Amino acid sequence: MTSDTTVQLPRFRSDDDAAATTAATTAAAAAGLGAVSVVLGYLILRHYLYVEWLISPPIPVLWWAVAGVASALGLPLLLAVLGRDAERLVALSWPALAVRWVLPFLGFHLLWVAADLVVLRRFAGGSATVVVRDTQELLMTMALPPAELSLLYCLALAPLVAKLTRRLPTWAVLGGFAVVVVVTGGSAPAVGLLFLLAGLRLRVPLDRLAAAASWPRLALLAGALLAVVGGSAALGTNVPDGIRLVVAGAAAVPFGVTAAALVGRRLLAVAGRSAVLSCVLLVPVTALVDDVVLPRLSTAGRLVQLAAAVGEPMVLTAGIVAGALVVTAAGNRLRRKVGAR
Repeated sequence: MTSDTTVQLPRFRSDDDAAATTAATTAAAAAGLGAVSVVLGYLILRHYLYVEWLISPPIPVLWWAVAGVASALGLPLLLAVLGRDAERLVALSWPALAVRWVLPFLGFHLLWVAADLVVLRRFAGGSATVVVRDTQELLMTMALPPAELSLLYCLALAPLVAKLTRRLPTWAVLGGFAVVVVVTGGSAPAVGLLFLLAGLRLRVPLDRLAAAASWPRLALLAGALLAVVGGSAALGTNVPDGIRLVVAGAAAVPFGVTAAALVGRRLLAVAGRSAVLSCVLLVPVTALVDDVVLPRLSTAGRLVQLAAAVGEPMVLTAGIVAGALVVTAAGNRLRRKVGAR
């Protein structure tokens, strides 16, 4: 029996608490790095390279190389971080998981795809990669979305698949999905589920990798990633898409986690707060930019083109990330006001 006069001593922060906080900050930074890389790579490949550049300096070629690395790094890293904390969802009962997560995210996915298709139909541009001409193609896009429209779909299904496979060993689950990715030629849902499950299954090793981050190790991992990306570009179509995506992702995730632990962790963590929303906004914003900017920039003077060639990808990327942060902050404020009533 306890006394009413018991004095509660202040709770000091333990080493475990500090380590958990550091790991969470690094994970948020890795999510931010992944989101920025996804946005940057997509903007370069789907907008920047479609400009009719009239300048002499090979700046667009340099950005093309940056896009290759960013595209290889971004999505696997972001997915692995998003899958990192899925254990709490896997612990839910089947009905609770379906009601609280799977069905809402599937609904968000359908709304997102429908809204993007409306925007793409109105502002098609030369870079639109998603074309829907009839009901069959619409249903196929909803059920097996392309990479740029697959994020919410994969987030909806990943806890369900993780719960179904929770008794299987990690090597069997990840190896099995890697085979599916290779066999399907890099199907976006298969790639998404592979790296989401990798983030969940390999959380402890990735946290240890981040905790032991060092500059020599970062240089080694950067060399491995560049070798994979460069080799893939050199071999071209001789490497099947599925193999290329699996190998590049396996090199990208360790590098991204290590880089997030060493470089701009607090700033990247801010971007990580709206990582998913940054990717959600990416397709419609790119379509709008193509419609408004692409024809004007292609016919602009050389000085304007030179300035745009140097800075446009960074400006557009910063704009999308900042916009996602503003929307996230406004949504959080609205949620607090509604909850206070």
